[in-house]
Amino acid sequence: AALRDGLSEDRSGIDSNPVHRKLNEKTSQPRYDSMWDFWEAYKRKYPGSDLRIMEDMKHITEAVGRSTPGRLDKKLKRATVKTVRNKMRKLMSIWQRNTNLTIPPEVHDSVAPYIKDVLRHKIPLSIEEKAPTFLTIENYVDMEELLWQHDHHNYVHEGCRADLSALLKMHCYTSVQGYRKYARRSIRILSAWFHGKMESQKSR
Repeated sequence: AALRDGLSEDRSGIDSNPVHRKLNEKTSQPRYDSMWDFWEAYKRKYPGSDLRIMEDMKHITEAVGRSTPGRLDKKLKRATVKTVRNKMRKLMSIWQRNTNLTIPPEVHDSVAPYIKDVLRHKIPLSIEEKAPTFLTIENYVDMEELLWQHDHHNYVHEGCRADLSALLKMHCYTSVQGYRKYARRSIRILSAWFHGKMESQKSR
């Protein structure tokens, strides 16, 4: 049926490149493009660099940390740990998108602790955080739109996105005690789910 509908029997024209979710052209694309420009400038300085190599990944992570100006750190003007982590997440993502290569898990997963536990003290990076603000309706809508439309993180399972949305709703519409109760239960469910031990909740 597929062949009669137009499916070609010749598969030579199909490439083996992975297919990625499209970035939002107005919000996400410019930020990812900025990190790609950073990578190209870095590669001109250090030819042969490859983000699949642990040493190269650590070196460029430090370069990002040292070249990013800080806004919250009024004294040293250093970037925060969170800012550098966000930039590196974008850099790794756009690098894989544009090169059609995959960063090994052991390299990819080392970036966050390297920033938090090593560069935090070596550079040093700031641990300042923005002052908490009230959650408005506009904030809530923005977070839901980010989660469902503009968050290009590759979750282990799309169900993670639904659970994050549910936790956000519980935070908005339940009392503190109620939120804590259901948040703890959600965490237990997520933990069981990720370990392949999810049981039916219909009887509860």
